[in-house]
This record gives sequence, structure tokens and C-alpha cells, in this order.
Amino acid sequence: METVFNWDDSFLTGVAPVDRQHKRLVDLVNDMGEIAMSGEAADPQELAAVTKEMLEYAKFHFRDEEELMERSGLDARHLADHRAQHHAFFEEAQALTTVDSELYPEQARELLQYLVDWLAYHILGIDQSMARQLRAVESGQSAAQAFAAEQNNTQDSTE
Repeated sequence: METVFNWDDSFLTGVAPVDRQHKRLVDLVNDMGEIAMSGEAADPQELAAVTKEMLEYAKFHFRDEEELMERSGLDARHLADHRAQHHAFFEEAQALTTVDSELYPEQARELLQYLVDWLAYHILGIDQSMARQLRAVESGQSAAQAFAAEQNNTQDSTE
């Protein structure tokens, strides 16, 4: 079956632990996609289980990424925006999943589309910005200087 999220080098940030975790998230999204998009009747409990695993891994990844930004001393404005995006992700993902133990194919496809769009936009946008700021701070710029430089770069890179 064709994957729903095609990973390639454009998603690499150059921050090895972040890149490994992003790749794992993409793999989990693809696992969910394989079940949700199969021609067979998808098992709602199996869909719920793989979705739960993906969301738990996302929570771990977000916490790890936020701790990395804090340890590295990135500008508080970037960290606040990044955290807000992570929080918004969970609010929307929760809204797209059921409150019981089953996830039906229609719900799974809607959630899957959201995950693919959100992850691609997030990785190519704010995570790439984070990586550039990490490198700038490591090379001697202040966190405020790195943040200011990114404000000029963000619109172009996201488009």
C-alpha cells in the first residue's frame, strides 16, 4: 500500500534526536494510514490502538523537543509559540478521536488528513526555525538575535 506521508530529506532539521523522533511519528502515521485506508473493513479497536500509540509518542516527542529548546536557551517567544502549537495539536487530535475505545474508518481518515497536514507544516515551519535558531545560538548569537533573524525568514520558508 502507498504511504500517506512520504518522508524525505526536506523534513530533516539537522538535529539528530528530533529527526529520529519525527521519522518515528511519520512511521506511526503511516501505520495508522495503512489500517484506515485498507480495502478491508478496518477494525475500530486496532485503529484506536495505533492512534493512541501515535498520540502518546507525539506527547513524548513534544516534551523532549521543548526540553531541548529550554536547555539550549532559545528565546522565550519562540518556545511559547512552539508550545502553543503543540498544545493546539493535542486539542484538535482529541476532538477528532472518539471518547470510547473505538475509532471508525471515517474518523480515522479525517484524523489522518489532519496529522499529515499538521506534521508536514509543523516540521517544515517551526521545527526548521527551531533548528536554525539552535545552530545560531551554538555559533554565538544571542537567543534574541536568532529569534529576530527567524522572524524575517519564517514566512518565506513556510510558503
